Amino acid sequence: MPIVRNRGISGPRHLSLTILASLLPIAALADEPVALQQQVITATQTAHSELSAPASVSVVTREELEKMPVYNLADAVKHLPGVHINPSSSYGRKEIKLRGMDSDYTLLLVNGRRVNSREALTSNYANDFDLSSIPMAAIERIEVIRGPMSSLYGADAIGGVVNVILRQPTDKTEAGIAYVYEHPTEGDSGDSHKTSGYVSGALIDNKLLGNLIVEGTDQAAWGSDQTTSPRIDAAEKRQNGSVYGTLSWLLDERQSIDLDMSYREDDRKATWNNSGFAFPTNIQEMERSAFGLTHNGAWDGFNSRIRYYYEDVDLKDDSEVMTNLRGGRVSDVSQTNHTLDGQVNAFLGSHLLTLGSELRRTELSHSNNLGSDIKVDQKALYLQDEFSLGQLDITLGARWDEHDTYGNEFSPRAYGVYNLSDNWVIKGGVGKSFKAPSIAQSDPTYVEIACRGYCVTIGNENLKPETATSYELGALYQGRHCINSQPPPPLAH
Repeated sequence: MPIVRNRGISGPRHLSLTILASLLPIAALADEPVALQQQVITATQTAHSELSAPASVSVVTREELEKMPVYNLADAVKHLPGVHINPSSSYGRKEIKLRGMDSDYTLLLVNGRRVNSREALTSNYANDFDLSSIPMAAIERIEVIRGPMSSLYGADAIGGVVNVILRQPTDKTEAGIAYVYEHPTEGDSGDSHKTSGYVSGALIDNKLLGNLIVEGTDQAAWGSDQTTSPRIDAAEKRQNGSVYGTLSWLLDERQSIDLDMSYREDDRKATWNNSGFAFPTNIQEMERSAFGLTHNGAWDGFNSRIRYYYEDVDLKDDSEVMTNLRGGRVSDVSQTNHTLDGQVNAFLGSHLLTLGSELRRTELSHSNNLGSDIKVDQKALYLQDEFSLGQLDITLGARWDEHDTYGNEFSPRAYGVYNLSDNWVIKGGVGKSFKAPSIAQSDPTYVEIACRGYCVTIGNENLKPETATSYELGALYQGRHCINSQPPPPLAH
């Protein structure tokens, strides 16, 4: 628990049908959505309101998600200020851009942990598998931070951070199912069926809580009248299924251990235009499994967290153009991510300090682009200080990263929130951030066919991270109906 401080081608139009139902007479999720506090933890790793958070932040709640026809994360955040959803391929894949920067400059987190298949499928191939890997039925809320956050999260947070907070197990038994059908009113085919189910409750009263979420989508390929040929798919065929589950063991009033596991299959197929003279078929099949183990402690005067997270991504990449150039060899790609991190929050006088560290290992194998497996290690240490001078709340932070390939990076940040009243604040700050080269860009043993087979691209070991210094100043007003009626609790004891 965190310490709390009291201060392209246009898409089709659709006709949709949504059916929601509750299982058991205990909770009707569709009719009685759980009221969520509008708190933000991504900006500082400690709890703030949207008004007091030292960043430009927006939140999408579970209640809002249930009212929107969304297929993936891009659909869920597309109406937020500063967020742009652009097509990243000619067959319907999407990418999230924050403040106009490419999607590679947006860091995607789930419960504060990176979700990453970037090395398995480079951005040149329109990788939206990360955005689609999170079941919509499993999301409690989405926090979007606009602006640099490398001082807490390291590489790739130049444009900002999208952090997906998943639903946690509940004491009370709750269950629900949902079915959504959509039919495009323009173009050819494209019908979509989406089914999800959710159950949560106590396996052992006041001791062991659990939840289980399942979701499946079957979406036919869609053809648009705006394409240059009726043979081209403006939106690819997608079939995917997800299972996500969490167990929370409440050791005592101060400690808990959380175990979460997930598995997803995501299959895509599309026909696209290769310069008007060929119509190759692109088939990609990805399997992703993840496992996380976390210990949380709320002690006298400080909180602690230590966790390990494992993610395995296996991709069968059969793009007809590339497969033919390789003599019929389909690419088999595997990426494995191991992350161990720890964090302590504590008050030192009037200062709220956050100290954390991270160890991360990425392993990559590619049957066509690599002659041997690659392993990359990185580690980091960060420190943050939150304090007040009268009506001015100040946040200072810095992070040091060490990477096997690109060396060391230091990312400082300073931010202030001046409280004009209970409803008005002025916010501003400055921060340095960086974007690390990918394995495909930086490893000289990574060789990729390009130029329609007439050349290859090779990783450059001399590449350095891109860096940026960003400045921000703005004002924010929030009416009383947008602010929690109950203030957040004090530091846990």
